[in-house]
Amino acid sequence: MTKMIIKFLRDQSGATAIEYGLIAAGISVAIIATVQALGTSLNTRLHERLDRPQMMLAAAAWQRQSPGRPSREYRERALSSERS
Repeated sequence: MTKMIIKFLRDQSGATAIEYGLIAAGISVAIIATVQALGTSLNTRLHERLDRPQMMLAAAAWQRQSPGRPSREYRERALSSERS
């Protein structure tokens, strides 16, 4: 029985597999974190770019409906809508 325990303690074949598994897990966590961060950043930038033309079209339509209003009022509205 003691020979089996000593043989088990000296056996290193399982340790290598566990080390490779830990390395693979660490790499996969790093990849997931990077992709998630980039995805959020790209999503924010995409929505910012897509909202700008819509705001410009809305401004043009608003100015056509009420040409006597100053453009400063529109800028204040646009800024307040961007902040929210």
